[in-house]
Amino acid sequence: MAVVLVGCGGDSVEPPGPPADDLCLPPSRLVNERCLEPGVQDDGCPAGTLGLADGSCQPAGVPSGGCADGFVHDGEVGCEPILPAEP
Repeated sequence: MAVVLVGCGGDSVEPPGPPADDLCLPPSRLVNERCLEPGVQDDGCPAGTLGLADGSCQPAGVPSGGCADGFVHDGEVGCEPILPAEP
């Protein structure tokens, strides 16, 4: 009489996963398959900026040409009032 045993076991094989370089570890987060670091918004721009349609990032503030009547752009991201000359 011969007894034959066939089976699987012993060595376990882990399912394939992403390579270690592709892990997105906290405090970073995964957004649309991109790993974003803290301080980066979901659109890829730094915090405090606005992502534009062309992919650029606009800093917070008033863009050139965005000042209301009676104000002039300060050359950076703000507006200065146009004051009358002193009497």
